[in-house]
Amino acid sequence: MTSQLCLVKKLYKTLSEIPSGQITQSLCRRQIGRLLELLDDIRNGRGQTDHLAIMNDLAEILVKDAADKICVDLGHMISSVLGKYRDVFLTHI
Repeated sequence: MTSQLCLVKKLYKTLSEIPSGQITQSLCRRQIGRLLELLDDIRNGRGQTDHLAIMNDLAEILVKDAADKICVDLGHMISSVLGKYRDVFLTHI
């Protein structure tokens, strides 16, 4: 397994291990839940090219609309990872 394959799993793990009490805003919880669904599809070979665009949109929503600092930070992190490592994500699709 290459390190590229681990990046998708690493992002999934990072998001899935956020303690539920740490995110108080329901919008943020829903967006993260949707991101996890999309990442699960990608890491299991069910992803489609529109998954990345949807993930980018969800990250933008976290940055613009979230009241919790952790959600804004997660939105920035997700946008950065998707921008920097888009090709890695595409290899899973």
